[in-house]
Amino acid sequence: MTTRHFFSRLLLVAFLACASVAAAEPVLHLTGESARRTFLVKVYDISHYAEPPLGDDVFAHAGLRRVEMVFALSVGPERLKTEIAKALRDRATPEEWERMQPSLRAFETPITAGIGKSDRFVLDWFADGTLVSRFQGRELSRITDDAFAAAMWGLWLGERSLVNRADLLREWR
Repeated sequence: MTTRHFFSRLLLVAFLACASVAAAEPVLHLTGESARRTFLVKVYDISHYAEPPLGDDVFAHAGLRRVEMVFALSVGPERLKTEIAKALRDRATPEEWERMQPSLRAFETPITAGIGKSDRFVLDWFADGTLVSRFQGRELSRITDDAFAAAMWGLWLGERSLVNRADLLREWR
């Protein structure tokens, strides 16, 4: 086998491997969109997606769930961490707050840069309880803690949602 033939086959194998990984990406259904506002100033737009079939309860869903935020203004890393922690603490019991500390630290630690206008922040909650955060397409954290993932989802889809929950679930079912 010539070197040229070897590299041609190697490229073909690499292409087929990439194509099969891309094909494995689940198809997600947009369930709704909303916006986070503080004092009439938009902070970010948010979209919620879920892997069909959709059940009765977003928190008990057996497939992948995703929230995708596109920021409308710049937010520094410390402010972002403070706001997330405050929102979680305000919605948790003291026991829940204490239990989520290791996962919260693992989530916050990679957030070292601020978020700028039009930047994209994505959270995926997998059926096994793993929460993956990505900023501008780059993975920041991967945490397997279903209770922490549910607490994060509660920020947007819980009873005390930061955004209009009904808008985020408009197409659920």
